[in-house]
Amino acid sequence: LGDGNNYQVLGIQPEFERLIEQSIGAGAIAPDGLIEPSLARMFGEEVIRGVQEMENQNLPPVIVSGTRTRTTISRIARRVCPQAVVLALSELPPTSNLAFFKVLCSQTGKNP
Repeated sequence: LGDGNNYQVLGIQPEFERLIEQSIGAGAIAPDGLIEPSLARMFGEEVIRGVQEMENQNLPPVIVSGTRTRTTISRIARRVCPQAVVLALSELPPTSNLAFFKVLCSQTGKNP
């Protein structure tokens, strides 16, 4: 992931993660078709751009999400970029120093 305990990762805008969490409901993963197609498409486009930018810098394409949304986020991300690795914050060592290379879906929570 990086040198020592320092990791550069792609983050996800919290409001977007909340939308995904609402789609998941009581299940472990959001069923196909339950996530608004335009949101899934936007996320996929953001993943493609973010992963390409990280790879251009010779960084591993790691996306960090919340524990509850990890599986759903991973499924969407790997459809468009199979090389992307999605980890929950809880899967990283507690002594990790995260630096967000980029925050995906940062426009989600902004008003027009």
